[in-house]
Amino acid sequence: MLQRTLTQRLSAVSCAILCSAGVATAAAAQSSYTIGNLTPTTIFSVRGQSFTPNVLGNAGVGPLVTSGTGTVFLTSFFIDFAPVQTQPTPTKLYVYSALPTLANSATGVGALGTGVYQGGGLFSFLMPLELNAATKYFAVLPASYNIFDGAGNTYTGGGDLFNGESSVVEGGFDIGFRAQFSATTVPEPSTYAMMLVGIAAVGLASRRRRQLN
Repeated sequence: MLQRTLTQRLSAVSCAILCSAGVATAAAAQSSYTIGNLTPTTIFSVRGQSFTPNVLGNAGVGPLVTSGTGTVFLTSFFIDFAPVQTQPTPTKLYVYSALPTLANSATGVGALGTGVYQGGGLFSFLMPLELNAATKYFAVLPASYNIFDGAGNTYTGGGDLFNGESSVVEGGFDIGFRAQFSATTVPEPSTYAMMLVGIAAVGLASRRRRQLN
């Protein structure tokens, strides 16, 4: 009787663990959205793009999870590179809260976070970058690259970035880009660990149940 009671409690605990982990994962998936700018037809050598998380742009996919000054988390950033490059494909993308100097932007000194290149123009942030939804930020490449960039489909939340005399400066055009955000952090490794614990507990409860029978 005692063993049966323990088995029942173990089943209840494992179910609670799995449910809570599942809710956290589902909540993160349901609260994501994308901002961005449609691909222009011209190509320029530029350093990146500034953006504001609560400005969708003409390539945005919403709805926005916040229209005010709430916190959002940047998970990935896509840049529409031109097919022909005069330099190797960049491996990183730096996000700044202000326009950086040329020296700092080459290596990411002072950046809020770093996106790692995954191929196909996509940079992923292994640790989602916490940003203010109403603040302008600057996504800067380590050097200038040939990117689809131009006027005619202006993204009102920012502009293209290029080299000035001593720092990166903001221009009046916009590159083809898309940035994905979440209103909540993506599930932490601890969430997945919790799910594994729950699965293990379910297996243990099932084994005990078979032994009792």
